[in-house]
Amino acid sequence: MRIALVTSALNPGGIAEVLCSTALAFARDGHDVLVLALRMAEISDTAAEYRRRLSASPRITLFEGTSKSLKPIAGLAKAGRQMRKALEDFRPQIIHAHGEGADLTVALYAPRGLPRVRTAHIDYYLRRYLWLGGLLVEPAINILGGYGMVIGISEQTMKRNRWSAKTALIHNGVFDETHAPSLLERAPGGTLTAGIVGTLLPHKGQVAFLKMLKRRYPKSVDIPFHVRICGDGPDRQIVTRLAGDLGETVQLSGHIESRDEIYAGLDALLIPSTNEGLSTAMLEAIVRGIPVLSLPVAGATDVICRWNCGKIVSSLDDMINAIANGALPAISGEIRSEVIAAFSTAVASAAHERLYKSLVDTP
Repeated sequence: MRIALVTSALNPGGIAEVLCSTALAFARDGHDVLVLALRMAEISDTAAEYRRRLSASPRITLFEGTSKSLKPIAGLAKAGRQMRKALEDFRPQIIHAHGEGADLTVALYAPRGLPRVRTAHIDYYLRRYLWLGGLLVEPAINILGGYGMVIGISEQTMKRNRWSAKTALIHNGVFDETHAPSLLERAPGGTLTAGIVGTLLPHKGQVAFLKMLKRRYPKSVDIPFHVRICGDGPDRQIVTRLAGDLGETVQLSGHIESRDEIYAGLDALLIPSTNEGLSTAMLEAIVRGIPVLSLPVAGATDVICRWNCGKIVSSLDDMINAIANGALPAISGEIRSEVIAAFSTAVASAAHERLYKSLVDTP
C-alpha cells in the first residue's frame, strides 16, 4: 500500500513523534510511505533527529515544504500547492492528515478521489473560553475536507466528532516493543522533583504553572519541592524570566534528545496543559514508573483513571498541593506492561492498516 502522512511541521512534540514511529512501522510492514511536513511553522534544529530516523528507511520518502509565511493565508496556499505536487508525484492510495494546519491544507488542496483520513490530536473543547469555536471547528473541517474517517486518539477526542463523521479510536503508537523503556530507579526520601515536559507554548501551561507557583510562594525558599522543565519553544523568554524569579527551585533543561535523560530523577510528571489530545510525555513517564498529575485534559483522564497511575486535579492550585503533599501512587510492573502494550507502534500500525484497507477497498 502507498500511504501519505501529512503534518504541519517536524517540530519536537507528540504529533511528530507519533507520525515518525507510525511511518517507520508501516515501512517495516512493507508499505511505501510519503511523509509530508508542510513547514507551516518555524523548524527547530532538533527536527534533524526525525529526518535521520525517517531517512534510514528506503521505503519512506520525506518531503519538507518551504511555506513558512508571515501571512497565514499565503502560507497555507503555498503549502497546499507544494503538497499537491508531491502527492501527484507519489500517487498514494490514501491520505492521512495529522494535526492543526495539515488537516485544513489537505481539505483544500489534496487531489480529490482518494480516501482521506484525519487524526484529531488535540481536543479543542477543553479551551476555557473558546469551547463554542471548538464545537464548530471539527465538523467544519470534516465536512469541508470530505474526510471519510476521523481517528480519535482518546475517548474524548473521538466523542467530539461522532455526529459529523465516522470515527475510530486508535491510540498513538509510542512504544516500539523491541526497545521498551526501562524502569528508572529513584532515590527514596529527600525533596521531590516534579517535571514538566513539552514544547514551551501557552496551551502547554508552563507559564501559568510558574505564575501560580510564584503566587503561592512569594519567597522561593519556601517551595517544598523542585521543578524541572524540559523543552524549548516560543515561550522560552518568559519561562526563563519566571524561573529566574523562583531561584534554584526551578531548573530549565531545554530540549533533551535522550528520553531516559529527560525523566531521570523525576518523582512526578506534571501536565498543566489546557489543551491536549493524548500526552506522549504522560505515557513515557508512566512506563518509567513515574506517576502523573494532570489537569482534566483529553487522554489524561482515559489513562490515569484506567490504570491508577497518577491523579487528575481540577486546578493548578490543586496540582501544587498534590505534589507538595507527596501523595503519589506507586506504578507496578503490570501497569507498565499494559500501557506499553496498549500504546505500542505495532498495535497502532496494525489498526491503521486495517482501517486504510477498509477505505481503499470500499467502492
